[in-house]
Amino acid sequence: MAEARCRTQWDRTAALLALLANVHRKKGASPVRPEQLNPYRRAERRTPGMRITTENLHLLKDAFVSNKERTPR
Repeated sequence: MAEARCRTQWDRTAALLALLANVHRKKGASPVRPEQLNPYRRAERRTPGMRITTENLHLLKDAFVSNKERTPR
């Protein structure tokens, strides 16, 4: 229960820090996400996704393009 409270407090603190950092960031700089500032969330970062190549591009086409519109491979 104590750890959950710390996580909740860090979530709130990280959101406020990210807000301040994004308000004062330079033009063209990438925005800061709260997960980057939260020590509890750093360990929970997502694993990188699958790299899109010409060999696996058909997977995206199958998922997002209807069969009527798609040309045969």
